[in-house]
Amino acid sequence: MSGKSGPSATTTSDYSSGNQTQSVALQNYLASPPTITETLAFPSATEGTSSTSSKGTEMKESLDKWQSTWDSMKESKK
Repeated sequence: MSGKSGPSATTTSDYSSGNQTQSVALQNYLASPPTITETLAFPSATEGTSSTSSKGTEMKESLDKWQSTWDSMKESKK
């Protein structure tokens, strides 16, 4: 058995170096506008932007249409 200690085999990078780069997927995610799900989950973070408010309007219209279709199916079963 060796008395010499070495770095762990699971060490993959040196976090103290400060030379880390972001992944391409992370860069794309951060550069893209919020999705409808993110807008609905965090409305205060996206207030005042026209593209997100239009997405919210689109989502509401879609959900309203779905609800009316569901209600009509429920009525037809009675």
